[in-house]
Amino acid sequence: NRTLYPDLGLSRGLLFTREWFGVDKLVTGDPTPMIADDIPPDRLNARSIRPFIQDFPLDNESRKKLIELYTRSRDFWPGHSIAEKIEMLSSMTYHRFLREQWGLSELAARTFRMRPQDFFAIGSDLLPAFEAASTGYPGFQGLGLPTHPADAAKLDDPYIHHFPDGNASIARLLVRKLIPAAAPGHTMEDIVLAPFDYGKLDEPNSLVRLRLESTVALLRNVSGNRVEVGYVQHGSLKRVHAKRAVYAGYNMMLPYVLPDVSRAQREALAHGVKAPLVYAKIAVRNWQAWVNAGVHEVTNTSGFYARLKLDYPVSLGGYRFARTPREPTVIHLVHVPLPDKAPDQRSAWRAGRTALYERPFADFERHAFDELGRILGPSFDPKRDVTAISVYRWGHGYAYGFNSVFDPEADLNLQDIARRPIGRIAVANSDAAWSAYAHAAIDEAAR
Repeated sequence: NRTLYPDLGLSRGLLFTREWFGVDKLVTGDPTPMIADDIPPDRLNARSIRPFIQDFPLDNESRKKLIELYTRSRDFWPGHSIAEKIEMLSSMTYHRFLREQWGLSELAARTFRMRPQDFFAIGSDLLPAFEAASTGYPGFQGLGLPTHPADAAKLDDPYIHHFPDGNASIARLLVRKLIPAAAPGHTMEDIVLAPFDYGKLDEPNSLVRLRLESTVALLRNVSGNRVEVGYVQHGSLKRVHAKRAVYAGYNMMLPYVLPDVSRAQREALAHGVKAPLVYAKIAVRNWQAWVNAGVHEVTNTSGFYARLKLDYPVSLGGYRFARTPREPTVIHLVHVPLPDKAPDQRSAWRAGRTALYERPFADFERHAFDELGRILGPSFDPKRDVTAISVYRWGHGYAYGFNSVFDPEADLNLQDIARRPIGRIAVANSDAAWSAYAHAAIDEAAR
């Protein structure tokens, strides 16, 4: 339902925190375009740029320059071709573009610092300026840049192909298609509530067998045109043979289980550093506090969670979303652990992963309650309102994608080297595509 929240008068907001801006302040009516948006562009309940930015807790000069960033058309390189402009934007970060081309203060530029984290798992200090231009960020309106059809699709296609449980339903649909006895039903409408019989996943007489809790420790080509797979299940080492195998795991791990990987392929695989990423889900008795605050989604400028939002209102089959603020719902929060300064994207992700593994669960809970309190005010009481929390911590989350600021063009060849078949073993997953999308993994499977 794309208009549930707009019909209630809710908009998106920006949270400014006292640690950086001297005051906790929620500014509603954010008009900034959202990539892959589920809300219709004419139903954002957005304010015009000037009154929106005038509410920022910044000095007058900073607010003036931010308004210009959104509203003025400037060509910083009038004597250069489009190709040269794209090359320059590809070699600088969006943060640097804001500071050097638009003259924003460090604090004013920081209002964009966390905005890219949910989609890219990096901040504006690591995001190529050309990527920012391609995904609707302000400041490029005077450069005459063409819009690639793929970028137009990201901005214009509504984000409506979303199961209530996310991509989990895709996995469930695949399993049921391969092993029909595992769950009742035949359509995507009945998959969300379909009970699964895990005892049917690994039956001896089934054409397809899915073996859970079985960690592969050895993978190799053996004589007789066969592949040997050694795995550990409940503490015991076991082995199976196959004519062929597809490795669809975390690419960087492949050399640790497959001795046949060449040195060149090992080095290519090692470039596939994955993003540390956290989704926190908070079940609440109702969401009236969000209506009182006038927002359904908040971007953080400088805190812990980059994005805090009411769940997507998706009904499918027998599953029904919360239609009124009096009903229980789930709040979705996104955290990407990143150091304040890093020399490049891979270094930032490695450092973030270390920090993530060292952080206890209580920290995620504390930051969630703290920031929700700053957004929602006294209307939100975690002891009264919260019924459950789940923290999904992926040390190795999004697949790595080429970063034009830090990666030499030669790295573009690494993708093909990393996914080369090794004997009778193929490599196919989102890592092989250098793209953290379900459709990218499906395309790699087809390849």
